[in-house]
Amino acid sequence: MKETGKGKPTKPKAVPDKSKALIVSWDTCVFLAWIKNEARPNNEMAGIQAIAKQIEANKVTLITSALTKAEIYQSRLTKAQRDKYQKFLRRSNVYVLPLDDKLGDLVSEIRDHYESTDFELLTPDAIHLATAIHYEADHFQTFDGANPSRKPREKTKKRCGLLLLDGTKIAGKYEMKICKPDALQMDMLAQLTESLSFEPQPVKQITNGGQKENQSSPDTVPGSASGSPPSETGTKAAEAKAGKSGEAKSEASPQS
Repeated sequence: MKETGKGKPTKPKAVPDKSKALIVSWDTCVFLAWIKNEARPNNEMAGIQAIAKQIEANKVTLITSALTKAEIYQSRLTKAQRDKYQKFLRRSNVYVLPLDDKLGDLVSEIRDHYESTDFELLTPDAIHLATAIHYEADHFQTFDGANPSRKPREKTKKRCGLLLLDGTKIAGKYEMKICKPDALQMDMLAQLTESLSFEPQPVKQITNGGQKENQSSPDTVPGSASGSPPSETGTKAAEAKAGKSGEAKSEASPQS
């Protein structure tokens, strides 16, 4: 349990549920761009704002590593920026995820894999990537690698920037979409999620005792209580029963 400022314990957030919404993981640079409303090229801020809107509408779950809080120098933010950041983190669908033992092992695996390649992957970047992979994010969004003139710190390395890893398997085995925040793409994904989510609507069925409500299924056929079309045998039985009923009524009627 974690203590609040008023001394009342609050339950920590549960692990994000992938079945409820798209999961997007933000790198620290994306958070900073959103907090400061940076002037970025190629309409990139529109992408961030669109995703933030989806998060506020609970259509997207946002995750980030606890490292993000350490990398953001809150003392360098204005009061308005700090308030914006802290309020966002209090949302029920925004998760700041700790570096535990399992995640630490994954960080080491990813970092060690690139140690023997010409690609420079720093430990903080490995932590962000591992967090997105471990918690099954649909996208890891970053601006790292957007500047083609950036050079690796180590002379033995030739490439750097997380965006360059998109389209490859991370550490040779893990799938992860790495991209800049994209407004159009996120809108399309959110619409797809909504179209796939189906909530059965109650339908009224006529019974001997009157009306009752039952949950329909996607296969419900109008006019059929069970949702299945009447069988040929059932139809013939109903016709035979109706015929016998008609004969009985004829016999009971007086002769003219």
